Amino acid sequence: MYDFPVFLSLSDMPVVIIGGGKIAFRKAVKLEPSGADITVVAPEFHADFEQWALGKKIRMIKDKARPEHISGAFLIISASGSREAINMLKAHHSPNQLINGADDKTFGNTAFPAVIKEKEFQIAVSTGGRSPRLAKAIKNYLHSIKKQLRHL
Repeated sequence: MYDFPVFLSLSDMPVVIIGGGKIAFRKAVKLEPSGADITVVAPEFHADFEQWALGKKIRMIKDKARPEHISGAFLIISASGSREAINMLKAHHSPNQLINGADDKTFGNTAFPAVIKEKEFQIAVSTGGRSPRLAKAIKNYLHSIKKQLRHL
């Protein structure tokens, strides 16, 4: 079995990020341009996170993750590192929800690829979450050669 690659339109889709640290912040930054309806739930937020979210269409809820926070989510990102939060997600998610287990590679059904986005194309590189460093290295390599392809 393999991961099936797909590009999703997330415009106005409910996305919940569980966690307020650096990993959750990076996921939010990646998702924000998609137009998703983003809610971030965490007892505390990294200072950069709160500052960045000002003026953006992102809800920040200072609370521990609860079932009601994820009930209507299309996509859930688990990025808290909290065993309690992960266990809550495992117990209360719907089988039809997309879940990215950024803090638990054994949990989830989606992986965030490394992406190169240009006006005329997008390239996504994924290792299925097994080696984000390798995916990023491949992305950087492809990014470095894109200048050579400009004339095509």
